[in-house]
Amino acid sequence: MRLKIITACAVLVALAAVAPAAALASPELQTSAGTKVAVGTGIKVKNEFPVVYTTAGIIEKKCGPASLTGTVQTNSGSLVELKIESFKLEGGLCASFTFENLPWCLSSSVAGEWVMKGGGCEKENVPLAYSFGSCKYQLSTMIGSYPWKTSPLSMVTEGQTWTRVSGMLCASPTVFDWSLTLITSSGGELKIV
Repeated sequence: MRLKIITACAVLVALAAVAPAAALASPELQTSAGTKVAVGTGIKVKNEFPVVYTTAGIIEKKCGPASLTGTVQTNSGSLVELKIESFKLEGGLCASFTFENLPWCLSSSVAGEWVMKGGGCEKENVPLAYSFGSCKYQLSTMIGSYPWKTSPLSMVTEGQTWTRVSGMLCASPTVFDWSLTLITSSGGELKIV
């Protein structure tokens, strides 16, 4: 009997230690007022900072603004998935980039972290891709961070290296650094809690 009580106490202590971690790993997309965002809600980018594009580690260009549109595909309380239907950069050289393998999927299942991949949320192992003239670049998945429980929702990535997969006389590798603020299509601020 004593062994059963000790075992039960050990299980309760273990569950108490795991519960806060489980709560952190359960993101939900909300409005700035704390209302859960419905599946199907449109999203877009309100770009306040330039996208920094670096080629071959030496030439740095500032692009912008960025244009992104999409919809909330999953908002289950344990997973947020955003279907990114279009992504463009404007201004100078960057306006000539064509982003491919759309739709993309931006997802978060861990507090403060996001992952983006190509082919939408239903497909596996489709890289992100873009082309510039005859040059084509790919990135298997992009990772980044966002401020937990904070509005506005800024998706930040740094040092993600895209590899050239085709084309002659193409700079390689290329790197994009950005901070993109996601809002609803109607302009409402968002947060992930």
